[in-house]
Amino acid sequence: GYWVGQGRLMVVWFCGRPEVSSLFGGAQLSPTKCYLSATITTDELDARGMRWWSSQDECRCVPTTPPPSPPPQKIYFCGQSEVWHLFDYKIEPTSCYFSYEFSRQEISDLGVEVYLTSEHCDCKPPPPPPPPSPSPPSPPLPPPSPPSPSPTP
Repeated sequence: GYWVGQGRLMVVWFCGRPEVSSLFGGAQLSPTKCYLSATITTDELDARGMRWWSSQDECRCVPTTPPPSPPPQKIYFCGQSEVWHLFDYKIEPTSCYFSYEFSRQEISDLGVEVYLTSEHCDCKPPPPPPPPSPSPPSPPLPPPSPPSPSPTP
């Protein structure tokens, strides 16, 4: 079908995506190239969800994909009580945990050290408190004085 507008045949430009290959007898078209047709109607393109342009200058078939977001960073940290509220199960202060969900900043803001490798994630129990220092020896007691003679009646 021809689409006649203002008394002239409209030429449409479109990308060679798979959706239009059936209009060309199943020919393989390049999705990044612009094609023109005077026989394909804009309705046919619209029905296939295809974007189209009325001039070659406007036709853009290079995919404009957003830059991939950086993959989430795997971080390691010890299961200290400061992060317990982030988990719905019990975690141990002496075990190392990793997460892709939390950022370094989130964990370090809670006062917990963040590591980038499991090798550095050392969650030894905190050192025991130092034993109480032996109390200084008390001064020697004076020798017992001999019993004072009790006054005799």
